[in-house]
Amino acid sequence: MLVLKHLPQKVKFMMELSFPLINNLYPREGFVGGRIGYAKDLVFKWLLIKKITNWDYRSVAEVSGISHPTLVRRNL
Repeated sequence: MLVLKHLPQKVKFMMELSFPLINNLYPREGFVGGRIGYAKDLVFKWLLIKKITNWDYRSVAEVSGISHPTLVRRNL
């Protein structure tokens, strides 16, 4: 379990960035049914944070609030 009192500086820097290119490359498809899911740019941002901090998927899921299987599986 990861207990953070404050986020590291590099995580704060990454949270300030925006990635509009992700939404342009992979536009949201029409709603077919079921659970809508998370925004692609938000998931992409947390996966980058995972990469730069060397945290595991469970720790990133706890900090971000995104479910663990969403971060682990391949998002198409």
